[in-house]
Amino acid sequence: MQDDFESRVRAVFKLGNGAPLPPADEEAHIVWHEYLSSHLVFPFEAEYCEDAGHLAEERFPIVVERLLGPEDGSWWDELYGLLCEAQHKRQRVSLPLAEVHATGRSPNRVPLGDYAQWLRLAR
Repeated sequence: MQDDFESRVRAVFKLGNGAPLPPADEEAHIVWHEYLSSHLVFPFEAEYCEDAGHLAEERFPIVVERLLGPEDGSWWDELYGLLCEAQHKRQRVSLPLAEVHATGRSPNRVPLGDYAQWLRLAR
């Protein structure tokens, strides 16, 4: 399974087999943004997982409307990665994409999971 993940991420960056995965810098996030913008289907239902303290997390239902982009100003964060715009209880919020989990049989599950796993490993 790890090999599948690494192969998919190398494909995002157009890297050959065995090439190291890039660090989580702005350049890499530009590549991810372009890839996810063309591979995610918006809007989509998801859960946002927020750290609630020692070994606990809270989950909130949201609808992700779009990725924030460079034209939005704050579109990525060195710690949290790419940001998305979502609706939660009729309120528009900006959230870290790596903490968003598509629900159901969404085709967005794999690309979101790959991005979140890459971000955890690349930091």
